[in-house]
Amino acid sequence: MTGGAQVVVVGGGLAGLAAAVLAARRGASVTLVEREATLGGLLASVHYPDAGWFDWGTHIPATVGDAELDEAIVCALPASERAHLGPAAAGSYSFGALCPGTNWPSVRNLPRDVQDRGLVELIEAAPNEIAHNCADSLRAEFGETFGGHLGAALERLFGVEMSALAPGANRLFGAARIVASTAVAAAELKQVPRLDRALAFHDQRVGATDVERVYPKRGGVGAWFQAIVDGARSLGVRVLTSTQIVGVDVRGRAIAALTTASGESLAADLVVWSVPMQPLVRFLDGPTPPLPQFRRAGVVHYLTDRPYATDRWYITVYDPNALAFRVTLYGNVDGDATHGHRVTVEFLVRDMSELPSASAVREELVGMGIIDSAAGLREVGRLDAVHGFPIPTPGFYDAMEAARAHIDAAVDNVALVGRARGQDFFMNEVLVGVAREIRTRLGSERA
Repeated sequence: MTGGAQVVVVGGGLAGLAAAVLAARRGASVTLVEREATLGGLLASVHYPDAGWFDWGTHIPATVGDAELDEAIVCALPASERAHLGPAAAGSYSFGALCPGTNWPSVRNLPRDVQDRGLVELIEAAPNEIAHNCADSLRAEFGETFGGHLGAALERLFGVEMSALAPGANRLFGAARIVASTAVAAAELKQVPRLDRALAFHDQRVGATDVERVYPKRGGVGAWFQAIVDGARSLGVRVLTSTQIVGVDVRGRAIAALTTASGESLAADLVVWSVPMQPLVRFLDGPTPPLPQFRRAGVVHYLTDRPYATDRWYITVYDPNALAFRVTLYGNVDGDATHGHRVTVEFLVRDMSELPSASAVREELVGMGIIDSAAGLREVGRLDAVHGFPIPTPGFYDAMEAARAHIDAAVDNVALVGRARGQDFFMNEVLVGVAREIRTRLGSERA
């Protein structure tokens, strides 16, 4: 497919917008369709006059080592509008201890005899054995002891037992590796490829690639996303919001056009589908896969009246007894404490009524070593992300695979990216996947 192709992108989140930008840079005529009134999904920010900017959760974009993606997407904001961020400064809270050097779950606060037994099991683990569910895959990757403790921490986040989840579901919450043993011993064990995949360095800066982390000086991550939108429009991308696709016109083995709810027909040489594929499968007369169950994300914004007790940008919580899932400390990222010290805490719940009180959250943050024991904590707002995190069961993945197979068998001009793939959970994975699809379909050379 050459330049001048007509491309319709369905979905205005990061995957869809990146696809639109990359396609337009190759000379395509691009129309982006989003059913909501605004673009970006959870890559948005909210402003409170007396408290400042807060995001819908933790989002700190980073370069991916791809020149085009880094230029057009990650660094869409001018350098003068980006906060200068040094080396990665994430942290984790695992089994009763704050681990300031890494965002991986750590088992180093478990009792010594448990650690010793777990390390032997990890070294002797059999990662190639057949795993029917996530409990199996955790045991195969990390051994019975560490796999069991990690599973207990993740069950709090997923809200279901690990045996009900698909193998590898732990990766959805960034738990692909663990921190164990001493820093020196872990570095030695990581010389073995299998153990390298299971163990993390104690300091995330060790062995890290040279990446630039991007965050706006003002406006939150929403300002970054808006810069990408502005870049897309400057390339001629037509953006249709509050617009829904209600049908497709299939000719031969291609979708020739998509029909909107208003009756407009959008001609297409290539369709980039970045939202759940259920409607597309239905349009193509296939077996519609069920929507997954979701773990609701309750996002609560606070102000604390004292400087944070840690220099971390954000902390992911892997603890079976904790309330929070993730904590973002904006002042450590953008340096702004105009209204006070801003904190966002994400909770994974069935219903927003489960959200804890500000006093309970304050007690937990103090106990974790995140805010000072003398600090106050005031809630300034909350957001309800109904579709926070999918609960990936084996049945859901099987249905997704059947849906993808049906689409591939029916038409040749559909590229599935982002949420439609159901496999890319993190920002860099999404961007790399989008670039791969666009370059395969439209060529690697820019117009």
